Amino acid sequence: MSLGPDGQQPLAGQTAAHETHASGSQSLKIVTEIGSSVESGLSQEREKKEMSDLNDRLALYIEKVRFLEAQNRKLFADVERLSKKWGKKLKMFKIS
Repeated sequence: MSLGPDGQQPLAGQTAAHETHASGSQSLKIVTEIGSSVESGLSQEREKKEMSDLNDRLALYIEKVRFLEAQNRKLFADVERLSKKWGKKLKMFKIS
């Protein structure tokens, strides 16, 4: 990767120009493109991998939430069934 005239790396998509002085006033100017297809391809692959990992984490979270919601429904149904069976005796316990 080439550095700009100020010694800093140019931002992606910018060009860095270097002049090499040959004999006399003759100069050779070399321009390099920083946003090359290789670098942007690697960046896109890294971004795809990160998005895929985040998507997997979200899917696991949603699955866990659905499981816990189903458990809650089952527990509320059990409480309802027990309250019908035991009636007033169960009302001594506070259920929120």
